[in-house]
Amino acid sequence: MENPQHWFQSREIQFGLIPMSMNYNFAAQFLKKFSNLHAFRSRWLGTPSNLDEIRSDFWKMIGNFPYNSRSLAALPKTIETVDKALEIGIQETELKSSIRSMDWLRENGKCIDNLRPGISTVAQAGRGAFATRFIPKGKRIAPSPLIHIPSKDTLLMYGVANEQEYASVYYRNSSDIRGRQLLLNYCFGHNESTLLLCPYGSGTSYINHNQQSPNAKIVWPDEAHSLIHKKEWLNESIDFLEGQFYAALEFEYVATRDIYPDEEVFIDYGLEWEDAWNQHINAWIPQTDDDFDDASQWSCFKDCDNATPIRTKEEQNSEPYSPNVEIYCFCSYGYRTESVWKEFDDWRQSDAAYKFPCEILRRYIRQGGGYLYDVELSITSNMANVEGDGLVLVKGVPQYAIQFTNKKIHI
Repeated sequence: MENPQHWFQSREIQFGLIPMSMNYNFAAQFLKKFSNLHAFRSRWLGTPSNLDEIRSDFWKMIGNFPYNSRSLAALPKTIETVDKALEIGIQETELKSSIRSMDWLRENGKCIDNLRPGISTVAQAGRGAFATRFIPKGKRIAPSPLIHIPSKDTLLMYGVANEQEYASVYYRNSSDIRGRQLLLNYCFGHNESTLLLCPYGSGTSYINHNQQSPNAKIVWPDEAHSLIHKKEWLNESIDFLEGQFYAALEFEYVATRDIYPDEEVFIDYGLEWEDAWNQHINAWIPQTDDDFDDASQWSCFKDCDNATPIRTKEEQNSEPYSPNVEIYCFCSYGYRTESVWKEFDDWRQSDAAYKFPCEILRRYIRQGGGYLYDVELSITSNMANVEGDGLVLVKGVPQYAIQFTNKKIHI
C-alpha cells in the first residue's frame, strides 16, 4: 500500500474517522495540557477529595464534544486510559489494548490463511488453492469481499483509436471490440443480469472447478460474523450499486466435507460454465513459436542501405509477415490524398502525431543505396493532427521511416 493514510481517509464511510499520524501527535499534546491543567490547579487551590471524580467528568465532557474529528478519535476513551497514555504514549496504549487472547481469536477471529497457492492437480489448470490445515465439514475456509461491477461491458477491451503525443493519452475505438479483460475469468455473474461480483479474498481466486467432487461451496455469510457484508444490499437494484464506491458484499467459502492439509480445494462453477469451457477448448488453436516473430527484426532506424527490403502488399499475399506484426509509416500528413515524403524535424520524437498505419504498395531502388517505397496511409479523423477519414498515397518513403511493431495484446 503506497499511502495507507490516504487509503483510510478515502474510506471514511466504511471505517469512520481513523486517526492519522498528525492526529496522534495533536492528541499527545492535548493530553499533556490536560495533565498540566490539573497539576496547576492542585498547586494553587489544593487537591480536592473528589479529584478523581472531577477528572473523570471533565474527560467525559471532552469525549462527548459534538463535532467529531480524527484528533478527537485519537484521544483515549476513559480517564484510566489517559493515565496509561501519559505514561507510555497513546499509540503504545492502543497497541496493548488491541492484543487478544487465543480463546478470543478462536471465538471471534476469521482465518485468512487456510489457503495457499500451488500447482493444481487438474491438468493445464495452472495454479490451485490448497488447504494449509484441517478444515472440518461446515466450517469457513475463507471470507472474500466482493468488488461489484454493475455492467459487464466495463471489462470490454477496445482497439486504440488515437494516441496523443503528450501525456500518453489513449482513446478507445468503441466500434473495435478486441476482447475482455482477464479479470472476467475470476468474477461471478448471470446471463440475465449485467452485474459482476469479483471476489478478492486471500487465496480464493486460486480455487478451481470440479463438477464431480467439489469439497467447498459459496454462501452469503452471517452478517454478525462477516467482514463487511451488508445483507440489505442483496435486495438493492443495480442502479443503487452503481452509486456505491466501496465494497459491502461478501462471499464465504465453506467446506462441504472434511478437507485435509495440502488437499486441493474445489467448487462447482456450474453446468453453464463447464459447457462454455468445453466449447472454448474445442475451438482453441494453441499458438506456436511459428506464429510469433518479433517485429523489431524488420525495422531499421539509421543505416538502411543494406537492410532487407520490405515486402509489398502483393508480395505479402504469398509471403505474409507474422500475424502479430503491424506496419506504420512516419509521414508529415498535409490533408491531401497524395503527396511526396519529405524529411521533417523531430519526427522520431513525435511518433503519435506522425505515425500512421500503412500498406506498402511499391518498392524501388534509392539513388545512393537502399530502397524507397510508395505507401498508403490509413487515416481516421480521431487521429492526432488529422481531419477526415480515408486513404492517402505517399511516395518516396525511405525505409527508416517505416516501422514494424508488435500488435498490442488484448486478452
